[in-house]
Amino acid sequence: TTTTRPAPISTTTTTLPPPVSLRIGITPSLAFGIPFVLAEPGTGIGRANALDVSVEVYATAAEALAAAIAGEVDVVLPDGRALLTALAGGACFRAPLTFIDQDSMRLVGRSDLITADDLIGRKVGTPVGGPGEVALRLWLSAGRVGWDQVPVVDLPAADLPAALEDGRVDAIIWTEPIPARALEACGGEDCRYVGDIGAAYREVTPLNVTCRWQQAHGDDGMTRLVRAWLEGLEYLLNNVDAAAALAAGRLRLTPEEVADRWRERGWLQAWAADLTDDQVAMLESYAAYLVDAGELAEAPDLCGWIDGTWLAEVAPSLVSLDAYDC
Repeated sequence: TTTTRPAPISTTTTTLPPPVSLRIGITPSLAFGIPFVLAEPGTGIGRANALDVSVEVYATAAEALAAAIAGEVDVVLPDGRALLTALAGGACFRAPLTFIDQDSMRLVGRSDLITADDLIGRKVGTPVGGPGEVALRLWLSAGRVGWDQVPVVDLPAADLPAALEDGRVDAIIWTEPIPARALEACGGEDCRYVGDIGAAYREVTPLNVTCRWQQAHGDDGMTRLVRAWLEGLEYLLNNVDAAAALAAGRLRLTPEEVADRWRERGWLQAWAADLTDDQVAMLESYAAYLVDAGELAEAPDLCGWIDGTWLAEVAPSLVSLDAYDC
């Protein structure tokens, strides 16, 4: 798909707006390359969009989300389920675009496992409460198999290959490279990839801006933020090694390690910066899951959170919302 690059705002001394502070809260994860690009003065992106960008690194996503709710940061990027839970609890955010859209979860099991029905009564290993369990349950629901019919064994992700190999579980579900390692440990004759998990579950993470920041800086601020984000992604994709050098110090990795992992683990494809019906539908599935699991009494209003107005202003070709009025 060819996308027209958004025109920069004027940068003459007479028309450039005063810089607006934008504090982004993240965790030490490979996912967060774009914030470092925006915060680096040398890229010129923050300055060109009259944004004074800073990055705060928190130990956990829960701490970053709490900081945003408390007003300590303006942008936060937790997973969609965590944000839905916060919204249901009264937190207020606006999501102008999708940060991550990734078909990342894979199920590996014994060679006789083919469909969701085949998992009935069989043990599946994954960290309980994590995205693997959510993906498994959504896939089981799509196959009309009850969650209580498939026992889940709580195991750390690093232990999953050994657990499949030694027979503690009949299948494991997690992101690569764990499933590939599990398949290698179990052997191609005895184990296989099972099902199309991506048809039922994808990792969809919106860019979340606090309502406090959005209300303070209005449509102009949100438009500048969205434009800067798109330019930051473009810079990263065109300058992977330079962007990796910006992120490496905060991740305690070398620039080469960061760049290699971005490429090998699919991050360059996972960063989305668009807004589509499929993404909103996936978030709707998350909300339904949380209600079914008893974690929420009711789903929050998705289109009170997701808003394509500013992305449509900057890059209309990146907004594909026909089924949802967001």
